[in-house]
Order: sequence, then C-alpha cells, then structure tokens
Amino acid sequence: MKFTIVLPSNEASDLSVGCLFIPCLVWTLNRRTINVPHRATPDYLHGDFQRLLEHPKIRGKIASHSRDVVVVVHPIGNGTEGILEKLLSDVNEAGFNPVVVRLSEPQI
Repeated sequence: MKFTIVLPSNEASDLSVGCLFIPCLVWTLNRRTINVPHRATPDYLHGDFQRLLEHPKIRGKIASHSRDVVVVVHPIGNGTEGILEKLLSDVNEAGFNPVVVRLSEPQI
C-alpha cells in the first residue's frame, strides 16, 4: 500500500503529500520527490512524519484552523499495516488527529 497525507491548508492552497515505498520511504509533493529520509532502510521510522513537517516545502504551509490530518490508504504499493500504525502514531504525537480513509481494491 501507499499513503497520501492531506494536511490542513488555507483555502487558496492544497497540501497533500505522498508517502511511497520505492523501496525506501519517499515523500512526494506535486509528483516530485521532496525527501528520502533514509535510503538504506525500506521501512517507516519513528519520527519520519515530524521531520516531514519541518521540511522547507511543508513548514509554514500548514494551516492552524484544524488539527485533522487525512491519511488516504491506497491498496497498491509496498507499504504495510505495520507502517500505517507507525505513521498514525507519529501523526498523533505531532498533535494531529488522524482520519483514515481506505480506498478499495480495484475491481476487474
């Protein structure tokens, strides 16, 4: 699986970040890689979300009107339920309320 993180933003902007595992964690913004926190580890590590929030392309763009962060779970990709649990734990520790939306498997 892979994830899309939708952070609170102002009306005139969108702040959606991709959380991909190709094979290690890659954060993407507008289809561009903005950070690969640890190339040698194909897992999500505790604190990766907090470090994302400090990234120059993210920091200062998060609106304060909401503490909800939507985590869209896509059924494709190399992520796991364990990684999702770590991500949600980090979102909580950062003071946000994670709202999980699971997309269903494509029907053939």
